[in-house]
Amino acid sequence: MDGFEPIRRRFKKKEKKPKCERENDTTRTPSMLRRSILPFLPWKFKIPARCPPTPPSTRSSAAASAAATAEEEVDLSVPSSRSPDREETTKVRFRNPRRFLRDPRVSRLVFCHNLAGRGMIEDLRELLKQMIVDEGSNSSPTLCGILSDNFKGWDCNGLIWDNLAKVYAETKMVHDALFVLGKMIDLNIQASILTFDSLMYSLRCTGLLRAPVEVARSENTYNTLIDSLCKQFRLNEAIRLFQEKRGCEFRPCIVTFNNLICCSCNMGYVGLANSFFSMMIKHGFFPDKYSYNTILHGLCVAGLMEEALQYSEDMERYGVEPDVVTYNVLIYGYHLLGMMSEAQKLIQRMVVKGLEPDIVTYTILISGHCRGGDVEEGLVMWQELLSRGFELNIITYSVFLDCLFKRGRVDEVDWLVEEIRAVGLDLDHIAYSILINGYCRAGDINRAIQLCRIMYINKIPPNSYVHGAVLSYLCKREMLSDARWILDKLIESGQLLDVVLYNIVIDGYAKAGDMDDAVGLYEQIFYSGLTPTIVTFNSLIHGFCKSGMLNKARVLLHSLSLHGLSPNAVTYTTLMDAYRGEGNINVMVELLDEMVAKGVAPNVVTYSVIMKGFCEQGQMWVSRKILKDMYDKGISPDQIAYNTLIQGFCEAGNVEMSFFLHDEMLQKGLEPSPVTYNLLFNVLCLHDDLKNADRLLDMVVEKGVRLRKFAYSTVIQAHCIKGNAYKAVLYFDKMVKAGFEISIKDYSGVINRLCKRNLLNDAKVFLKMMLRDGIPLDLELCVVMLNASRRQGDHRFEIELQAIIITSGLLCE
Repeated sequence: MDGFEPIRRRFKKKEKKPKCERENDTTRTPSMLRRSILPFLPWKFKIPARCPPTPPSTRSSAAASAAATAEEEVDLSVPSSRSPDREETTKVRFRNPRRFLRDPRVSRLVFCHNLAGRGMIEDLRELLKQMIVDEGSNSSPTLCGILSDNFKGWDCNGLIWDNLAKVYAETKMVHDALFVLGKMIDLNIQASILTFDSLMYSLRCTGLLRAPVEVARSENTYNTLIDSLCKQFRLNEAIRLFQEKRGCEFRPCIVTFNNLICCSCNMGYVGLANSFFSMMIKHGFFPDKYSYNTILHGLCVAGLMEEALQYSEDMERYGVEPDVVTYNVLIYGYHLLGMMSEAQKLIQRMVVKGLEPDIVTYTILISGHCRGGDVEEGLVMWQELLSRGFELNIITYSVFLDCLFKRGRVDEVDWLVEEIRAVGLDLDHIAYSILINGYCRAGDINRAIQLCRIMYINKIPPNSYVHGAVLSYLCKREMLSDARWILDKLIESGQLLDVVLYNIVIDGYAKAGDMDDAVGLYEQIFYSGLTPTIVTFNSLIHGFCKSGMLNKARVLLHSLSLHGLSPNAVTYTTLMDAYRGEGNINVMVELLDEMVAKGVAPNVVTYSVIMKGFCEQGQMWVSRKILKDMYDKGISPDQIAYNTLIQGFCEAGNVEMSFFLHDEMLQKGLEPSPVTYNLLFNVLCLHDDLKNADRLLDMVVEKGVRLRKFAYSTVIQAHCIKGNAYKAVLYFDKMVKAGFEISIKDYSGVINRLCKRNLLNDAKVFLKMMLRDGIPLDLELCVVMLNASRRQGDHRFEIELQAIIITSGLLCE
């Protein structure tokens, strides 16, 4: 018997014996087997808190079967891995067999060797993990001693040592893992890369990261450590180690440079990646396809297509043939820049080289054309993809779904979803995310919620992006009860929620002024085992400020440190704006000083709030100095900052300074916004400077600036007040031609002012224009025009107007 016959017996179909034979059968039953195993394998079942305890399965695990095997074999035979076809076993003699049988730790390690010999590595690690959990921290000296004393010469001994170190690392017992690693070096047992990776990952947040290197100094160790640091995006530490060890104990290889180049590109340091690429060549290594494709990807993502093309030419010059991945990277670079015509040229060049576009190529092309607005060309690529016989994957379909939503072609989404199902593909969480977010943007919230329910039914775990889209839509439309219902259902379902979802609903409550529910949900974050973020506190502070509870907002600011958080620019700016609204600029300035003292840099919004506060106090020149200070500190003011200052000077009646700031905006390359022109038109009309107002309006329209209707209305009403009916009609006509929707309010404003100036004939012109456009009269406007006609004795128009009133169904005394 080879030591594992009981395991085979478990999977054989049992033949039913006669009753007499069964009564005399002395073979151990499965229940007896379990009773003998359980004392040695105290498995601990993790039971969910909300579920009733589930009894252990009666089916034995592979580890338990191995345990039974080892117990049944009196001679404790271990299968030899050297000759799997032979039936021979290796006899192992122990110095104290009775002690061996009584020590459960030794028995477990025997089971581990059996599992390792059969290649059942996962069961091996599970058994080691349970042993380590039972033994606890600082148990490595004991287990290492048992392995050293009793298992020397066993075929799988090195594998057991390696997995023991790995499991210690995975269970965060890093000191034990390091102890095992040190013993392995003494015994000349080589640790695997996976073990080093696990150990380094566990050490990533400690000061012991270099410990594995100190234990095992080898080129492979340094390469593994650099690779591990790069995978964790700890580029500075990887470079420091590379510089410290290069030339003395460590000679880098091409894999080392490739890892450093890849990490540099992924973190956006393309210049640094270029340096490593050059250094690789200086060390005598010729870059391979992976090296070139990696640096090409970094350059393309950074938008440096000229350099990327130069690298691709060098690639061919030095005998490294570009592959499909190379061309896909370059095509993706042009896709990011929106230069799809250049991408098509690369396709032609690719075909000339004898390479055929793959499904990734077509996916990039479809995405590029659709996002550039050329959905028809995207459909052409789609048809070409199908005609070439490619089996479409859900990624390609998801790209096309996203493009249809972004182009507003929601009606075509349904047939595409039907096609996905028709070809036998299942929607994944990315496709569902695109659909749900797209329907939310399109205003079809019911469809989005329906898709969420389908995800639950299909057991697809939704992410924060999915639920965040739905909750954001509901909160923006103040449908807070529906948003809270969805959040509560998610909590009841037992899903692991992200604090982002709580933040969305808290922000909705805060903006609606419902601080009781906002604070209640904030407290529920702690009950859920989550930690609030600075976004959570910023929403609460905004809500308290909006509700006028500035003291509570200030207390919340100072409590951030208790939660290990630091206020950011949004936190301080929100509070400063609230105190500005109260007219308390002294506290506003105090908060600014506190902000700077804590190392939080004010942004352009912060400075805009400060300037507005001083302008409201009539201190425009202080605000003007703040604007200059922004440039000195390297902060470029935006349109809002300039508009704040222009509004202050306009309200102070300083027209000259207002236009000076307008000209300064143009000099700085900052295009004035419609709000800027509204302020300038308003100040000119208030000062009866209609000549310059007309000139400014004509100039702005000629430049193609899209003004708001307020600008036209301001100039029109100013001309009406001055009695310039001709100009009023002229600019009213321009407002209509500009495409603005004209309402009864626009006509009423003009007619009222003309009637007050007793310009009834001009008012009649606007009335005819109004009726021509199909806008019905209202009772208030009728009364104004009737009174004007009676004052001027125009009885004929009075009768005509009364006839219009009667036919319109309006009643007037």
